[in-house]
Amino acid sequence: MKKKSKNNPSFDYYTLSTTWVPNMCCDTKKRSKEKCNLQGNNFSTHGLWPSFESSSYPSYCLNEVADKVDEKKLNGRQRHQWHKHGTCTNLPMSTYFNEEERISSNKCFNDLNRHVKAIVATSDLIRMNKNKNIIPTLKISVIQQIFGGRSNVAIKTNHRCILEEITTCWAKAKVIVESNSNGQQDIEERVGKQIPCPINLLKSARNSASKFGCSSVVLDRLNEDTNDNSKGIDNSAKCTLVSNAFLKELQKR
Repeated sequence: MKKKSKNNPSFDYYTLSTTWVPNMCCDTKKRSKEKCNLQGNNFSTHGLWPSFESSSYPSYCLNEVADKVDEKKLNGRQRHQWHKHGTCTNLPMSTYFNEEERISSNKCFNDLNRHVKAIVATSDLIRMNKNKNIIPTLKISVIQQIFGGRSNVAIKTNHRCILEEITTCWAKAKVIVESNSNGQQDIEERVGKQIPCPINLLKSARNSASKFGCSSVVLDRLNEDTNDNSKGIDNSAKCTLVSNAFLKELQKR
């Protein structure tokens, strides 16, 4: 549920959503050829959103700290995220994206990326050597352990347990900064530490893996070894087909 506001509201916490790129590339409606070719088997930031502890969030606020000159430097994703979500944070535009990048590259996300890339690479190696259709999967308990507990992360899948997005929650924080050469100090807002997600978010579609009874998630993968532009082949995704029998295995593991 969206809540539109003309002014910057007092929200409760930040939500960071990250997309598993190969799944996005499987969906022709969402697919960006440039992003799919460049990002590979990785997570990509969807957005940093101010959120209420209820199921709603503020959007499209008036922001007095927006810099129209800097806004011209934004790409399509950034421009959409800034207007819809960033304007409601009370953060300057540059700070908003710096904070988004900072928490998106923290140890937990780096560990998760390494983990899933190793799983995908191993499954592809087995498939090539033994000519078997190995489907790469990752246990949800492993994802929860990486982020410090089951309430610290929401996992979005489709009804066949194919991974779509990971959502984490972050506190609001204030920092003291020196504003000029005279040593005058100001207090500015920042994104704070990762926190447990509110129960309303954990019961929402952002945590649909729980609703669908998935104990493991399926990892779509990009066809990185066939990226040969001279033959007109782009880095398309290998969209995973999950049989009913395999789905039952995923739900009871």
